[in-house]
Amino acid sequence: MGQLEKEIVRKLVSQKTPKQKKEVQDKILLLIGGDPKISVRDLPPRRGNQDGRIDGRVNVIWLDSDCVAAINIKIEKRKFDADRLGGFILAMDREKLDIGIIITASGLAPDAEAELKRKNREGDIYLVHIHLEDLLSGSFETGKVTFRDGNITQIMANNLKKHIEEIR
Repeated sequence: MGQLEKEIVRKLVSQKTPKQKKEVQDKILLLIGGDPKISVRDLPPRRGNQDGRIDGRVNVIWLDSDCVAAINIKIEKRKFDADRLGGFILAMDREKLDIGIIITASGLAPDAEAELKRKNREGDIYLVHIHLEDLLSGSFETGKVTFRDGNITQIMANNLKKHIEEIR
């Protein structure tokens, strides 16, 4: 992780309003080839923009099969803890998704890290954590999961070029 990535994440975390953070989350999701427009199963009318802790979905390959992964993006100073992980896993179960990708600005709390490892050992679901600085630098591991559209760094570069062309 370089100084540039750290500074970008620091500025993103300092966004003041939930609306600003949601816009950043959606942009990150679109840059990695994800879809922020998701349908929700069996929930009462929504309480705002959040979908029970799933911010979007992305196509992946896991165990040689095409799958859809749930994505949770947290751009905040607070670490992602076990309570949030539990909510994400519950939402994945409701949506019948076996793969979860968590992208955080501040990392995982020790309890969440231990629970993520335990869930991956059990094998019913597979969870990946990507620190936002690592995502920006292109230096991260996704374990047994690969992005269906190819190398994530190339996907991000291509999507960023498209975005720049659209705003010209």
